[in-house]
Amino acid sequence: MPKGSFMTISSYVLHRHKLLWENPDAFEPERFMPVRSGDVKQYSHIPFGAGPRICMDKNLELMEAVLLLARFAQRFDCKLKSGHL
Repeated sequence: MPKGSFMTISSYVLHRHKLLWENPDAFEPERFMPVRSGDVKQYSHIPFGAGPRICMDKNLELMEAVLLLARFAQRFDCKLKSGHL
């Protein structure tokens, strides 16, 4: 790219790219489990950005997500719909 050019990366498109993900439109949280961590290529998933401009509050946001999920689990009685799993 020529110097001074404007470039942007769409995380929506990147996170659903068929060359980077198997079954890219499916909700599969297990693809990020440690057992399958080798399946995720570097910079193919950038929820907090990447490189020198990565979100400073990444760790805080992840901790907040865990705390919110814990509060949700305490407050509601969640059950799987029959036939799932």
